[in-house]
Formats: sequence, structure tokens, C-alpha cells
Amino acid sequence: MIADFESVDPVAGRTSLDDEESVVADVLLRYVWNPWQALYVGYTSGSRDLRELDGGAAVDSTERGRQFFVKMSYLFQP
Repeated sequence: MIADFESVDPVAGRTSLDDEESVVADVLLRYVWNPWQALYVGYTSGSRDLRELDGGAAVDSTERGRQFFVKMSYLFQP
């Protein structure tokens, strides 16, 4: 499992950066039957706090993304 947290807290008036936070979590499992066969199962999830301009007014919003996948790896030989 990999978890990542990023935060930007700028000093007001000294930079053009905005206050922003993001969190990402990744999980990957692997099962190996033999050196030529493997099964992978993974999941990733993320969210981010953003400041958007909506008609001239700043609005806080959250953007989220999630993904689940399964992958089978097999070596074909003639």
C-alpha cells in the first residue's frame, strides 16, 4: 500500500500559490502461480481540495477519482 498526502500552505501576500491539499491511496496485490503466470488486483483513490472561480467568486470543491483493476499475466509459448 502507498499513501501520499501533499499540502501547500503559502504565506499570504508573498506568493501566488493557493492553499491546496491532496490525498492519494494505492493498493496492489499480486499472486504468482509460477514464474510465467501472475494475477494482479489493484485499487487507487484520490481527492484534492481546489479553489475554483465560479462567476468571479472563489468556491471550494473536491475532485475525486477511483479505479479498480484486475490483470492476468500469462506466457504463451509455441
